[in-house]
Amino acid sequence: MGAPIFEASTRTPGVELSAPLLAGVLARRKLAIILLAAVAATTAMIVTAVQPATFSVVVSFTPQRTRGAVPSSLGGVLGLSALAGDRSQSPAFYVELLHTQAILRKVVGERYSLGTDSGKGSGTLPAVWGQRDPSSARAIEKSIENLDQSIRAGYSMQTGVVSVTVTTGSATLSAQLAAQLLASVDAFNREAQRGEAAQQRAFTGQRLAEFRNELSVAESRLQDFLQRNRDFATSSQAAFDRERLAREVALRQQMYITLTQAFEQARMEEMRSAPQITVIQMAEVPLRANSKDIVWKGLIGALLGALVGVAALLIREVLRHAGSTQARWHSEWAEGRHRRKDSPGRR
Repeated sequence: MGAPIFEASTRTPGVELSAPLLAGVLARRKLAIILLAAVAATTAMIVTAVQPATFSVVVSFTPQRTRGAVPSSLGGVLGLSALAGDRSQSPAFYVELLHTQAILRKVVGERYSLGTDSGKGSGTLPAVWGQRDPSSARAIEKSIENLDQSIRAGYSMQTGVVSVTVTTGSATLSAQLAAQLLASVDAFNREAQRGEAAQQRAFTGQRLAEFRNELSVAESRLQDFLQRNRDFATSSQAAFDRERLAREVALRQQMYITLTQAFEQARMEEMRSAPQITVIQMAEVPLRANSKDIVWKGLIGALLGALVGVAALLIREVLRHAGSTQARWHSEWAEGRHRRKDSPGRR
C-alpha cells in the first residue's frame, strides 16, 4: 500500500487511509467533479458576460529636463546650490503624483461632456457618475476614490516614459479623463516651477545686492591704492599688492556677472508658460470596448470548481474513514458536537 495519509490512534485499530484508496474515491466521483467544474465555469462566464463594458485609454509622457539658473560649478561657491543642476523629477515621482489628492481632486472638479455616449449628460465627475448631491464633500471624496481605482500608471526604466491607463464604462469619459490627467500634471509642474523660480529670484536678488556692494568696495580699494602708489612698478611689494587687489576685483566682477545672469533667468522662469512635459501618446477615444476574456475566466472558474470538488470529497472521505475506524480525534470531535447540541442554550 502507499504512504498513509491518515492512521488511527494506537488506542484504536490501525487501519490506514491510503493514497490509492482516495484516488479510487475521486475516480468514482469524477462525474460529480466534472459537473461542479462545469457549473463553476458557466457561472463565471455568465457573470463576466453581464458585467458592463469598459473602455481603456492609454497616454504617455516624459518630463522635460530643466537646468538650474546657476551652473553647478558655481552654485556651491555662491551659496546657491538649490539653483544649480538638473531640477527635473524622476518618472517614479510622476507615477506617485498621479495618485495624489493634488491631481485627483483637480481632475474630479473639471467638467466633462459625454454627449450621446451616455445618458448622464455632462458636469463634474460626481455628476457624471450619478453621485447624489454632486457638490457635497462625500460625493467628491467618493469620486476621488473611484477615479484613483480607474487609473493605472507605470514607467519604463530604460526610457523614462510614464504611461497612464484610464478605464471607465464610457469611451468618451476615459479619453477626457486621460487628457485632463496630462493637463493637471503639466499645470502642477508649471506652478511648482514658478514657485521655485520666484524663490530663486528673491534669493538671487538679495545675493546680487550683496555682491554689488562687495564689488564696489573692492573697486574703491584698488582705486585708492593706484592713487597712492603711482610708481608701483618700481616696488615689488606695491606691484604684488596691486595684483592682489586687481584679482579680487576681477573675481567680484565674475561673480556679479554670474548672479546677474541667474537673476534674469529666474525672472524668465517665473514667467514661463511653456509645457513642462512632452506628451508621447495623446488621449484618443477608443473604438471598441475592452475584451472580457470570457473563455479564459470560464477556464479559471472550471479549475477552481474542480479543486473545490476534490477538496470536499477528500474531506468527506477522511471524516467517513475516521468514523468507521473510531479514531480518537473523530470520537472527541463527535462527542463535542453532541454536548453542544444537548447544552441548555441550544434547546
